[in-house]
Amino acid sequence: MTPTTTPTTTPTTTDTIDDRALKARHRAMWALGDYPRVAAELIAELGPAMFAPHHQQAVDELVRACRPGGTIALLNWTSDGFVGEMFRALGPYAAPPPTGALSPVRWGDDRYVRRLLGDRVTDVAATPGVLRVDRFPTPQTWRDHWKTVDGPTIATYRALGADPDEVAALDRDLAAVATRFDRGTSGTVLPWEYRIHTARRVG
Repeated sequence: MTPTTTPTTTPTTTDTIDDRALKARHRAMWALGDYPRVAAELIAELGPAMFAPHHQQAVDELVRACRPGGTIALLNWTSDGFVGEMFRALGPYAAPPPTGALSPVRWGDDRYVRRLLGDRVTDVAATPGVLRVDRFPTPQTWRDHWKTVDGPTIATYRALGADPDEVAALDRDLAAVATRFDRGTSGTVLPWEYRIHTARRVG
C-alpha cells in the first residue's frame, strides 16, 4: 500500500490559553477516571495518548467514552520510522520514566493496538501515512528547532543540566537520526511515518 502524503508542515507550539486550559481539564479528568459517558459518534485520539504511561488504561477510556456503533480513531508514529528512532535517541539521556510506564513507540505497532482494543471493537483498519517535513536546510537546523519546541526533547535536555559533554552527545545523536532519514537533495526532507487505526465500537 502506498503511504498517504500529507501537506508539508513544521511542528509548532501555538496553543491559546483556552486550548491549554481545555487540555489541562482533560488531563485531570483522565487521571481521575472521570471522562463523561458521552454518546460520542467519533472519538479521535491524535497523538497524546501515546504518552500515557499505561496504554491499556488509555484505550479502555477511549472505548468507554465512545457510544456503541461509534468510531474510534488513533493516529500514532510508527516504532521503526523517524519519530520512533528519535525517541530511541533521546532514551539514554532522559530521566527514568515512572514505574510501569510503557514506551510510546509501541502505539505504532498494528498488532499491539489491535490487542489493546480487543473484542470490544470491530472493523479495525490500519492506514499508513507519511508527514513530509521539509522546512529545514540541514539536519542540524531541524535539531536546533526541535529542541526548543518539543516537550519530551526539551525535558531531556533540561535533565542534562549544564553538562556540556552530554548536551553535545545528544546533539550529535539527534542530528545523526535526522541525517540517516534525510531524503532531500537541496535541503533536508524528513519523512515522519505514522499509522491511523480506526475501529467501530460494538454493543
